[in-house]
Amino acid sequence: MKLSKRLETILSLVLPCETAADIGCDHGFTAIRLVEDGKAKRAVCSDVRPGPLSRAREHIEEAGLSGKISCREGDGLQTLCPGEADCVIIAGMGGALTVRILQDGKEILSGVRELVLSPHTDLYAVRTELQALGFRIDAEEMLFEEGKYYTVIRAVPGTMTLTEREAAYGPCLLRSKSAVFRDWIRYEIDLNRKVLLSLEGADTKANSLAAEERRRVITELRDILGGCV
Repeated sequence: MKLSKRLETILSLVLPCETAADIGCDHGFTAIRLVEDGKAKRAVCSDVRPGPLSRAREHIEEAGLSGKISCREGDGLQTLCPGEADCVIIAGMGGALTVRILQDGKEILSGVRELVLSPHTDLYAVRTELQALGFRIDAEEMLFEEGKYYTVIRAVPGTMTLTEREAAYGPCLLRSKSAVFRDWIRYEIDLNRKVLLSLEGADTKANSLAAEERRRVITELRDILGGCV
C-alpha cells in the first residue's frame, strides 16, 4: 500500500500503542498500516461522514483486519470511550476544527498518551491549545508535497510554556531548522514581501498599519534564519 509523503510522516511519528484512533479517517489507510506494521494492536476509524467510513470499511475488509479495526460514525472524539484509545490522530483538517475537536473531547484526552496532529491552518492556535490542555510537543516534522507545506506535530501529556515565536513556528522546528523548514521560511518571507509591496502602493492608515505588521513578520523570519536568506 503506497501512501502519500504526508501520511508516511504521520505514521513515522506514532509511537507503539494499544489502540490508535484516526479521527477523520478518510480511506482508513492510516489505521490499516498502523496495525499491519505492529505499531497499534487495534485501531478505530472515525468520521462524521458516512462516505469515507464506507470506503474505510471496504479497505479494512480487503486487508483482513475487520477484527482489529472498527469504524464509527460521529463527531470528533465523541465516538470514543474514555481510556479506549491511547493514541489519537487528527489530520487533514483546519486548525480551528482541530482545536474544537480537542476542546469538545477533553474527557477523552485524559487517557490519551499521544496526539499526532497535522492541521492545514492555524498552527499557532493548535499549539497554544495543546499547552492549555496539558500536552507537551515533543516532535514536529515539516514536509513539502505537491506544492504545499505540511506540519505534523506529536504531543504527549506534560507541561510546556511556549513563547510567541514557538507557538507560531513550532518549538521543535525552530530547534532543528530542517532544510524544508528553512525553505518554508524563505517562501513566507517572499510572500510577505509581495504583500508589503501592494500595501505600500496605497497611502491609508489601515494599509500603513498592515504594512508595519508585514515588516515585523519579515524581520522575525529573517532572524529565524539567522539573517541568511
